[in-house]
This record gives sequence, structure tokens and C-alpha cells, in this order.
Amino acid sequence: MTEKPLKCGKYSVLLYSKNDVVSGFLGKYIDGGKYTLVIGENEDYSISTSLFDCKEFFSALQKKYGLRGGGNSSKVNFKGTITVEDILKEISII
Repeated sequence: MTEKPLKCGKYSVLLYSKNDVVSGFLGKYIDGGKYTLVIGENEDYSISTSLFDCKEFFSALQKKYGLRGGGNSSKVNFKGTITVEDILKEISII
């Protein structure tokens, strides 16, 4: 995980670049009202936060990148051809 939050526009993003046992429960320990958590690798990602509507954000990503997945207003899971850099760029322009 990033040592310090990454600044993406007005959001502070914590990035965990693995899909492992830790990624399954990490979101329970991160303050979603303060941080946006991006978990994933190899075109398999999860985003959780309460700072913006994750479902609306995913809909925009889905249209632009043709991703598969779903979720709710506070967490989404998705797969497809997208990089972490693309995700961070899209978060920064919300």
C-alpha cells in the first residue's frame, strides 16, 4: 500500500496494488469518509469511499473503458482493460 495518500484532485487515495487475502478486508479499516481506497492489479479492481458515488463513477468508467462489474454508492468491483494510472486520472477529474 502507498505509504502516504496520493493526491488525486481533491481526493486522497490509498492504493493497494494486490488482490490477496489482505485486500479482502482492508476496506474495513480505512476511513471511507477521509480516503478513497483503490485495490487491485491485472485488470481486476475495487474502489471504496463515501466521498463520491462509486456506482456513478463506475458507470462513467464503464462507458469510457468498456469495463464489467458493479457495486453500490460506496464500493464497486470491476474488471477490464484499465490501468491504475487511468483510474487515478479519472478520480482526479471528478
